[in-house]
Amino acid sequence: MIKLHTMEELLSLPPPEWLIQNTFTKGSFVGLYGPSGAGKSFVALDWALCISMGYEWQGKGCEQGPVVYVAAEGGRSIQKRAVAWMMAHKVDMGPGQLPPTFFALEPVHMLSEGNVEELIESILELEEFPKMVVLDTLARCFFGGDENETSDMSTFVEHCGQIQSTTGATVVSVHHTGKDAAKEERGNTAYRGGADTMIKVQRRRDGELLIRCNKQKDDEDFEPIFLELKKVKIDENLTSCVLVAAELQEKRSEEESADEAPSEHDEQEYMPLDDALESVITDASLITLRAQARALAELTGKSPEACRTIMRRRLGIDGE
Repeated sequence: MIKLHTMEELLSLPPPEWLIQNTFTKGSFVGLYGPSGAGKSFVALDWALCISMGYEWQGKGCEQGPVVYVAAEGGRSIQKRAVAWMMAHKVDMGPGQLPPTFFALEPVHMLSEGNVEELIESILELEEFPKMVVLDTLARCFFGGDENETSDMSTFVEHCGQIQSTTGATVVSVHHTGKDAAKEERGNTAYRGGADTMIKVQRRRDGELLIRCNKQKDDEDFEPIFLELKKVKIDENLTSCVLVAAELQEKRSEEESADEAPSEHDEQEYMPLDDALESVITDASLITLRAQARALAELTGKSPEACRTIMRRRLGIDGE
């Protein structure tokens, strides 16, 4: 039986509460999207660890609590990003001091009811339900489906809702744009239709990340946020990046925020090679060596020819 509420009961319901102040609410469905290499996963991990630790995110308060992060695209390589974040934020990495963040290092097949139920069962076994569940990325968790099909995308959104209703968590889905990065997220419109909040990540010509909200179901879109990737040295052989606020952010104008990805003639702060390789290799939309090499060139500033050689060596491909 469907519960019908009286007007009095409706008016007595509590208003939505923010999980990250003025960014997205508790128990909502959030689409975080952008082109390959824009920094989406850095943003998602930054949210996850700020919530886990109860830290502010870019000056916005977070409600503290556990987070479940499905690292379907980066797998174990997310380890160095988490270590870099904790080093940059001076987190005590001793026993019992680590943030309550739980990682799945394999995809969850979100079109499979059985696989979704397995994820929910694992969550229910935690001592405390998570405040947020991150699916990074939609493509890697869309096994056997077609992103352009209404039925498949609707099933994905429905299963995200199942996680929300069972655990009370906000579900964040990390997604890609199409071939034209200036356009919105790729795939069927059921994705945007089912989302409470849509947030786009873009890489500007000056290398900064632009974070912009273009759908907020129950509130106004937040003002654009400008961030930078700061390099962190983990040890003699290993580096990663963390997000920091861009300088002079308060002086930015909406016109400036319209800058798109860097062209080959623009001066840019490029990504470290290791991070760029990780981003390219794990991007399910880049299915040919040529496409991977081209993306690596855009992220690192190296020539396409050099990037093709690097990709061949990394993938263990000999000859032509």
